[in-house]
Amino acid sequence: MLKIILRILLAAIPAFFCLLFSLSQKKEIDLYPLLLLESKKADSIYDAATAVGNSKFYNEEKEAQLNKDALKLYQDIFKKAPNTSQFDSLRFFSAFRLGELEQDFENFAEALNGYKNAIAVKLITNLPDSLLFKPYLYSGILYYNQNKFDSASLFFKKAETIQVQYNYQLQERERLYNTFGVLYFQKGDYKQAKNYFLKALEVLPRSHPF
Repeated sequence: MLKIILRILLAAIPAFFCLLFSLSQKKEIDLYPLLLLESKKADSIYDAATAVGNSKFYNEEKEAQLNKDALKLYQDIFKKAPNTSQFDSLRFFSAFRLGELEQDFENFAEALNGYKNAIAVKLITNLPDSLLFKPYLYSGILYYNQNKFDSASLFFKKAETIQVQYNYQLQERERLYNTFGVLYFQKGDYKQAKNYFLKALEVLPRSHPF
């Protein structure tokens, strides 16, 4: 009798795990549109904060509050999004925005963690390599501002490696070249500094205010 019960239980195990897997998939399918909607809301608030920051009627308190609201939403999205391919884009962009916002609030350790998470998401997914450019660049700038020049140089080189993979110029490449130039200038390598300053000037958009 015991053997029969054991056989029945063993036979039921595959069906049980299939049911769990099916329920897990259904949960992810139900969760995706909710997180996508939350992401659009976060992006809208983030854009509103940017608009306030660029307005001639600048309101620092309003900008800060909008950024705090966006930060909470991005934190929630990154926390809830499962580590599956369907959520790759949501996880990457929420982590990257967290880095940007924490940097804006001068929470530099948290900002680096946000960029680190964004990079980690990209490296295990099929998202475009070009997405790595800004997390590498911004991480380098954070390290540079903390006088950690070796770490800064490492991330700037990674950003430059991404740039050379593409025939078109990635956004903010002039910022990379200019900061790289400053870094070499401080090291006393004036020839390399000049090369990067010239690169920055070459790719600077004509509409750039500076």
